[in-house]
Amino acid sequence: QLPQPMAPPYPAPRMHDAQGHKLFVGMIPFSTGEVELQAVFSQFGPLMEVFMMREKDGRSKGCAFVRFYTKHAADAACAT
Repeated sequence: QLPQPMAPPYPAPRMHDAQGHKLFVGMIPFSTGEVELQAVFSQFGPLMEVFMMREKDGRSKGCAFVRFYTKHAADAACAT
């Protein structure tokens, strides 16, 4: 008999969470990009989206929206 896979530390995404749970993140260093934000916030649970606000010329505005599949993950990110 094969061992059962371990459950992730966060609940699996559910269908009724289709719109996700969006957080606003401010005061981000201008040198930080979406990849770095994804690395930081994905430790709390599965991400649906990372959207960095940018100027028309592509420079960061220093803020972003991070959307999680679950409320549990969004709450965990807020608690730190």
